[in-house]
Amino acid sequence: MGYVLYESGKKVGELEDWKLIQHPAEVKNVLGKEFVSRKPYDECSFTSPKPVNRKGKFSVIQDKKTEFVLEATSIKNGTIVIATVLEKKKI
Repeated sequence: MGYVLYESGKKVGELEDWKLIQHPAEVKNVLGKEFVSRKPYDECSFTSPKPVNRKGKFSVIQDKKTEFVLEATSIKNGTIVIATVLEKKKI
């Protein structure tokens, strides 16, 4: 499968190790009532072929079929990125 990274609309290159992690909702029980303390969300990590800017707007296209719109939460050494998936849509 091919994952291609785009930063602010410009192609950066193909990703090496894409990992998608799904975090379920957390439900807490307080005084006999249950409520959602954290909504479910998806998070990804990958290594960029080139250094990226923290302030960039990122998207990843998977096999020219699915686009992931990302918000970077952590960038290490300019290339190791951890991001939250804001939107996932079919192309």
